[in-house]
Amino acid sequence: MWTWNDAPLKLAGSVLAFVVGTTTSVYKGVEFIDARNDARYAKAAEGQLTGLRLEELILTIRQKAIQEQVWAIESRYGTDMFDAPGPVREQYRQMVIDLADVKMQIQSVMQAYRASGYNASDTYYHYEQPHR
Repeated sequence: MWTWNDAPLKLAGSVLAFVVGTTTSVYKGVEFIDARNDARYAKAAEGQLTGLRLEELILTIRQKAIQEQVWAIESRYGTDMFDAPGPVREQYRQMVIDLADVKMQIQSVMQAYRASGYNASDTYYHYEQPHR
């Protein structure tokens, strides 16, 4: 049966169980919320790689547009540009310079990819490269 001597032990056990249970629940709840926040927001390195990829994609699209314009002028006037009017020659010359500049910018972005530890080849966006 129950005696007065058992009551303090039961009370101490109940208080200890309540404190341990509450502490564990609060700790695990905070850990769960923190883990969800880590999964929700991108890390700084992931954001940087996404920015580099977006920059490369924009440059690749620009390269494709310039290259197609160059090919259109070449198909109309030939590669030597003897028959082309003066403004067309000047536009062609400027597009060739812009094309070389865009290719150099793409290479610098690819170097930044590699410097951050991302394995990116020169033909990473091969399917978006202009082709004839």
